[in-house]
Amino acid sequence: MTEMFEDRSFKRLTSKFPIPMLKYLRVQHLMAKPYPTKIEAGDDTRQFLDYVIEIAENKLFDLEFHSSFLTINHLGRYGTYKINLRIDSKKCVYQCILCTGDPEKSKRNLKINENEEVKLNIIFTLEDDADEKIEILEEIIDNNKKLTDTDIELIYLTVALYMKSKLTKSELLLKIADLTNKVEGLTEEEIREIKIFQKAFMKKFISDDDELKGEIDKMISISELELLKELFPEETRILVAGEKEKGIEEGIEEGIEEGMEIRSVEIAKNMKNFGNDYEYISTITGLSLEDIEKL
Repeated sequence: MTEMFEDRSFKRLTSKFPIPMLKYLRVQHLMAKPYPTKIEAGDDTRQFLDYVIEIAENKLFDLEFHSSFLTINHLGRYGTYKINLRIDSKKCVYQCILCTGDPEKSKRNLKINENEEVKLNIIFTLEDDADEKIEILEEIIDNNKKLTDTDIELIYLTVALYMKSKLTKSELLLKIADLTNKVEGLTEEEIREIKIFQKAFMKKFISDDDELKGEIDKMISISELELLKELFPEETRILVAGEKEKGIEEGIEEGIEEGMEIRSVEIAKNMKNFGNDYEYISTITGLSLEDIEKL
């Protein structure tokens, strides 16, 4: 199953903010720390993995992300992984699927046989109300309260984008981006993570001709170098290191642009090989449909 752009962003955020995400998912936990995640099962190749944390002694929490509606095949895949993780770790495994797709079209139960079904723990973000979360954030700002990396409201600055709302997608993003800039107590790293997520949302859902796009872009502005570091850390390190040796400051920007273009072509080729729609490939990579056709 091809990984979607917002899946990748959710994974990054979850690794940064595990406690508020667990609170949002209503998980009762004693502690939260990353768990070694290379899982082997028999002669199979490495199993898929999104995010696993240790919530208590001998207890693991496996968080799976899904950005389209859920099918039986998806549920079977997640269920199989949970079993593999439990066998490999020899620990009790709690699993939750965070789905930003349509809950009406999604399957919720995994059929084992004619008489038995397993009900999986699935959180559909669209069943939650973004407008209520915005009111909570506005109250925090109005009362000059500060957010910390353990406050559940931190997650509202991102997950609320995938909740139901009376606002359009661009209006919702603009509102949340404005609140991100106003709220106090967040570190620069936390703000950057949130804005990278918002940039991913804008790239996928906001068209270039949307009248709010320019205003949104200013709200979530971060340097292209910082964005590149987050998306492609190794490529950025090589580019910047090479240009610093030359001592040519202008060359850094040129090298970054060239590196991003090369990387975009590589990503587009891979997505094309996996059978992704050309318009979707164009949205992710920034390449034109004509360029993608020629690859």
